[in-house]
Amino acid sequence: MPEHSPLPKVLAGPLLRRLEPQRLVFWLVGSEPLQPELQLSIAAKHHLNSQVIAIGRHAFVHLIDVQLTTPLPTDVQIDYDLLLNGQGMADWAAHALYEEAVRPNFVVRGHLDHLLHGSCRKPHHPAADGLLCADRLLAAPHAPAERPALLMMSGDQVYADDVAGPMLRAIHALIERLG
Repeated sequence: MPEHSPLPKVLAGPLLRRLEPQRLVFWLVGSEPLQPELQLSIAAKHHLNSQVIAIGRHAFVHLIDVQLTTPLPTDVQIDYDLLLNGQGMADWAAHALYEEAVRPNFVVRGHLDHLLHGSCRKPHHPAADGLLCADRLLAAPHAPAERPALLMMSGDQVYADDVAGPMLRAIHALIERLG
């Protein structure tokens, strides 16, 4: 087997999968079991429960469920950080932060008045990627009340019956690498 460079601790994510006034749910895949800690820019007592599911020798899904004792304020930007071994996301996931951002943030919207919708992705399709448009929208500065209240992803998210050859080879190489 060929010699490989070390894998990063975080392979995918973190994604903020659920946002409610008294609950946050994050998802990430690590190359090993991790013990994340959450920091919020507002004073909020919370209990973090992290479930780790091994899906390969070097692939561990982390479901991070955060219960808050008091509700988060609505229509206010809240910065957060997921710490791994005391290091914030600016240290281990700087590529996931928007320009000038030190930490990611979210807004708990009081009303569902702005919605982003996404569906299946087909990387080899000639049309522009809709999620790239959504990313550009989120990267632009907005007042908290102007931010989308919800990202709804419908459909199967991928066309599993129509995968380009180079992508299929990359998928098989990743399966081999992660075990």
